[in-house]
Amino acid sequence: NGVPNGSEGNLNFLWSVVSGPDVPGVTITDPAKLTTTVTVLTPGTYVFKLIVDYKNGGCGEEQTFTLTFESAPIVSTTNAN
Repeated sequence: NGVPNGSEGNLNFLWSVVSGPDVPGVTITDPAKLTTTVTVLTPGTYVFKLIVDYKNGGCGEEQTFTLTFESAPIVSTTNAN
């Protein structure tokens, strides 16, 4: 599922948008939460990246997700699980 083993309280999360037709028009409501809401102004296919890191400095992982929005504005709840 792209998330390192460990309780959510021991992990840092960071969502970002990698590419899409209107990257500046993307809003990630809470990029530091595992589950967040994404809003796009322009429909199309977007690539998002989730970085998960251990708070105590252990190695982390990253995963990319491709989402296609057929109309805008779109609000989507994103969860890596």
